[in-house]
Formats: sequence, structure tokens, C-alpha cells
Amino acid sequence: MMASDPTGPPDFPPQEPLTLEQLAIYARELHQQYLDGQRLRTDLESRRQELEQAVRELAALNRLFQQYLSERLSTQDSYRKLVEELRHQADHLNSLAATATAQLRGGKDGAD
Repeated sequence: MMASDPTGPPDFPPQEPLTLEQLAIYARELHQQYLDGQRLRTDLESRRQELEQAVRELAALNRLFQQYLSERLSTQDSYRKLVEELRHQADHLNSLAATATAQLRGGKDGAD
């Protein structure tokens, strides 16, 4: 049994030297892992760009919606003021009509 140094790397059993065939297999696997890593990095970058585009689109939609809300509130306020003014004018016209009616009735009563 081999003595193990607790502060150093673990003791591994001796290995047979790798053959050229094994080295070629490892090289192909390493190359495939490298290609897979490159593909994953490319996919990740593409998705990051898509996400950034989606964020820009959401920000633009949010600005449009905020503008719509602002315009709608302004329109509602203008509409409310218009309705108030029309009510005021209608009340004024009703008052004038009542006065005119009273004067006409008073004039007829005085003419008879």
C-alpha cells in the first residue's frame, strides 16, 4: 500500500501510457466539447441580443402607453370641463327663457 501525503495531491495508481488511438479519441472528444462550447456561447449571445431587443420593445410600448394615458386624462379633463360649461349655458338659457316667458305673460296680462 502506498503512503498518502495529506497535504499533497492524492496518490493515483500508476497508469499505462496512452496509445495514439486513445489520444486521438481524447482529441476528438476535446474538439467536440470545444465546438459545443462555442455553439453554446453563440446561442447565448443570440438570446442575449433577443432579450435586449425585447426590453427595448417593451420600453417603447410602455412609453406609448404612458403617452396614451396622459392624452386620455387630458381629453377626459377637457370633456368634463365642456360638459360643465354646457350645463352652465343650459341653466343660463333656461333662466333667460323663464324670464322671457314671465315678461311675455306679464305683457299679455297688461295688454288685456
